[in-house]
Amino acid sequence: MKRMDRVKIKQFESAITNSYKNGLAAKKIIERYPIGNTTLFRILKRNGIETKLSINQYKNDAVLKKYCKNCNKIILKKSRESWKQFSQKKFCSRKCFSLANTGIKTGRVPRSAFQKGNIPFNKGKNHLAGEKNPNWKPKVIRYCKTCGKKIELHPYRVKNVKANYCSTRCSVLSQEMPQHNTVPERIFKKLLINMGLSEGKDFTHQFIFNNKFKCDFAFPDKKIIIEIFGDYYHANPLEHSYNPETFVMANGKKLSPYRQIKNIKNDKAKQAYITKCGWKFLFFWASDLEKNEKNVIETVKQSLGTNKKETVDES
Repeated sequence: MKRMDRVKIKQFESAITNSYKNGLAAKKIIERYPIGNTTLFRILKRNGIETKLSINQYKNDAVLKKYCKNCNKIILKKSRESWKQFSQKKFCSRKCFSLANTGIKTGRVPRSAFQKGNIPFNKGKNHLAGEKNPNWKPKVIRYCKTCGKKIELHPYRVKNVKANYCSTRCSVLSQEMPQHNTVPERIFKKLLINMGLSEGKDFTHQFIFNNKFKCDFAFPDKKIIIEIFGDYYHANPLEHSYNPETFVMANGKKLSPYRQIKNIKNDKAKQAYITKCGWKFLFFWASDLEKNEKNVIETVKQSLGTNKKETVDES
């Protein structure tokens, strides 16, 4: 940098400092000289001019003085606080605020307070816990809609749908949960209606068996359960030939553990439990409904022992 440039810079800075000392506001200095806010304060700092008030000046200034309502100490404005926040300030700290409002000192409790023989600071004071709290409400008693078990609920949980059941298992088995009405189930339901059977009287769709299993179709009077299995999700052996012990198919691949193997195990458990209870268990594959519809109708008639005439669906 040339000497002439340095002289000009010094002259420029001295003009700014003199105008600031004479009482010209920073906003007007920025407008007069082509500099920014940060550059202005850097020039003032470089020339030894304090832009912020010191603590002594702060205390002596009558306008900026503020006293704590609890301990009567002078409250100092923090750099991160705005003037609006500072004007609303009434206490110097949180301890003074809590002492003025509640009479209890907050903050870190010293270790000596927990030594043997010392009286706890909160002994004998009324704590608003339990029934002493004015907002306290007793628990609401309800009964599970699936199994009839007694449930005690907080009042804020009463409006929740899951509050009607004691467990997730009961909520899943409940008829109020959304029914998985698949396409094969709809086809089979249409066949039953065409046979002259009516839903609700002769059969029940999505029947809950002893609060343990949800069955597709049930005939309570005849004690018959009919399930409709999908060819993929329940692994039809005609399409997916596999080893029942290892669940490995002929091509060397294993069945899907979450989609197929889990359903196979659940189907076996369901069939064993229903037959143990003295009910008859029947199942049809989705491919049977598409290809062998007449055989399905005949097997249903034989199992029910009915000779009702089919009604032709004109729609």
